[in-house]
Amino acid sequence: MKLEEIPTARIVVSGGPRCGKTTFCQGLEALGFEVRHTDALIERFEWSQASLLASTWLEHPGPWCCEGTTMVRAMRKFCARHPGTLKPCDVLFWFGLPRLELSDGQASMLKSVHTILTGILPELQRRGVEVKMMSERAPETT
Repeated sequence: MKLEEIPTARIVVSGGPRCGKTTFCQGLEALGFEVRHTDALIERFEWSQASLLASTWLEHPGPWCCEGTTMVRAMRKFCARHPGTLKPCDVLFWFGLPRLELSDGQASMLKSVHTILTGILPELQRRGVEVKMMSERAPETT
């Protein structure tokens, strides 16, 4: 898929470390999307606070893109706070295959975000979020 063909203005880009999320978002920024990076939150907040703050980004009207490993936790918190059919985003681009070697901590984080996505994927799909798997390593979709 070419970036110019992205069918939505509310985009989440998530996945594991060193999987290409930030590089992908540079293309979105070139198209004029406002991109919020969760890495800036992790430097200032602990994990739970960072994902809670990122979950509030999902409540704003588009166009926007929110990017980072923290976004799977943010979507989970958004769905818990908004039961029903409200979508946290229109499309999720998932990057789960590392492009570079990972440290032990990064490998652990990859497993964690994969587990969280596997847990929330059915709910995202039920709410109508379009999920685009951008790598070979991804949870099963229904």
